Amino acid sequence: MEDRMSGLEGSSRQRWFAIQLVVSDRPFNFETLPRLDVFAAYRLYAIQGRLGTRACHALRLGFFGEQQVAQSLCEDMQALFRFASVVQVSAAEQARFEKAPDREVPTQNSAGASADVIEIGAARRGAGSSWQGAG
Repeated sequence: MEDRMSGLEGSSRQRWFAIQLVVSDRPFNFETLPRLDVFAAYRLYAIQGRLGTRACHALRLGFFGEQQVAQSLCEDMQALFRFASVVQVSAAEQARFEKAPDREVPTQNSAGASADVIEIGAARRGAGSSWQGAG
């Protein structure tokens, strides 16, 4: 799945990549994900977007300044996430999700059905597309 966002290309700007682990028509239940060391080493986050007229949710792992580094890890992640792929993300998406949240990480139950984005911090606690995090 390819992001079509303005500001992805720029000759002098830093390019950012993430590994898109899975795309679903439902929000993710983070409690069902395997507890992997890589999730503590990189930023695990979810975004909601639209694919045509349907809402879609993407689970991503970032951020990588070089596509080759992301691709190498992506190949390893495909053992667990069969359709994992590397996607280029906007600088705005990278800036928004690069820092750990200052407050308690919401769980699926506490975030409620209306939550568009669920962030998991580095320390784990208990037709075109338009992707964007909501907040």
